[in-house]
Amino acid sequence: MRPHAISGESEEQYVQTDKLRARISLHAKFGRPDWYPWLLSQMDLKPGAIVADVGCGIGSLWAAVSGRLPPSIVLHLVDRSPAMVAAATAQLEGLKEVGVRGIVADACALPFEEAMFDTSIAIHMLYHLPDPEQGVRELRRTMKPGGRALAALNGDGNMREIAELIASVLGRSDRDPSTEKFSVEQGEQAFGRHFTHVAVARFEDELVCDDPVDVYAYVASLPLPPGAGDRMGDMRRAIDRAFAAGGGVFRIRKDMRLLVGSVSP
Repeated sequence: MRPHAISGESEEQYVQTDKLRARISLHAKFGRPDWYPWLLSQMDLKPGAIVADVGCGIGSLWAAVSGRLPPSIVLHLVDRSPAMVAAATAQLEGLKEVGVRGIVADACALPFEEAMFDTSIAIHMLYHLPDPEQGVRELRRTMKPGGRALAALNGDGNMREIAELIASVLGRSDRDPSTEKFSVEQGEQAFGRHFTHVAVARFEDELVCDDPVDVYAYVASLPLPPGAGDRMGDMRRAIDRAFAAGGGVFRIRKDMRLLVGSVSP
């Protein structure tokens, strides 16, 4: 779903919020509508919980579930991008019975003391880090005994149709780039090294897109190879052909899984 705190070649993608919003839009328009409620249900938040959203993006999760949050929790919205933190905190202005704190920080060096959080989440962001396992270490270090850390990652087949479409025009890999950097399989191994218990939950979803404009906007928002701008006309024609082949729709399979790590108190 939503990419988060990043570094390296993709950093310019997240200085401002427009590219992230374009990517969120495709999932929100054509995917299952209950992603955010489902994610909240996996957190099992209790009243008074101290929560870290590491790589908070624009705060869409919390805005979507604001009416379902238990009272007196404190949300720490963390992102490397000041623009993201500003957007996230702005979305939650006026939220009652919930404390909201925005923090600009690196996910590989969180500015928090040990055992601070009841729940920490890293939703579709570990693969953006230069050292994803260090991000996992930081989730573990800052988690209270008896707490839980959750990370959403993608399996090898995730968004394969988009990757294949881009590869057909630009010649890059036909896999979701996120899985090449840090797949859910790699994430499960990393969680196993740092948490006593690891559970995996799968969110079943498929995007059934009926408008080529939305798919084109999604592709254009991605960090594409150098020179891709000169080939976007070819990309648009490839997208139109894919819709024609599908009888006016373009199906995109998703493979999203949530890792839940915990340590016995």
